[in-house]
Amino acid sequence: MSTPILFIKHQCSKSEQEMLRVLRAIHDRADPFPGIAPQLGHQGVSETDIIDLIEVFQALFRQFGRFDMLGPKSPCVSRDELDLLATLNYFARYRLQMNGVDYPEEFGPFYDLLQAGAALLERVGVAFRPRPMPETFAGFRL
Repeated sequence: MSTPILFIKHQCSKSEQEMLRVLRAIHDRADPFPGIAPQLGHQGVSETDIIDLIEVFQALFRQFGRFDMLGPKSPCVSRDELDLLATLNYFARYRLQMNGVDYPEEFGPFYDLLQAGAALLERVGVAFRPRPMPETFAGFRL
C-alpha cells in the first residue's frame, strides 16, 4: 500500500486537485453520481460526460485491482494517484498520435480505458502538470 507522500497543493494543478477529489469519490463509492454531479455540473460538465467519466474510471480501477486513493479531503497525494495523473497526462498528450496504432495485445483494456479516461479529462478541461511517465503503473507496463 502506498502512503501519502506529498502535499497535493505542491504536486497538482488546481484542476488536477479538483479532478482527484472526483476520482477519489468514484473509487470509493458504488454510486458516486449524486456526490460529484453538482461539482462537475457547476464546472459546466454535461451529465453525459459525468456518467461516462464514472463508467470509465470505475472500469479502470477494476482493471488495476488494488489502487491506493486517499480520502476526498486529504491534503496529501499517494504515489498511485501521481502515477495515474502522469499516465493520463501522457495519454492525453499523445492520444491523437496513438489512435489507430497497433499496441501490444497485453495492453488491451488498460490501453483503451486510459485512452478514454484521458480523452474525458481533456474534454472537461483538466490542466495536467508535466510529470515523467511511470515505468510501471499498477501492473500495466507501458
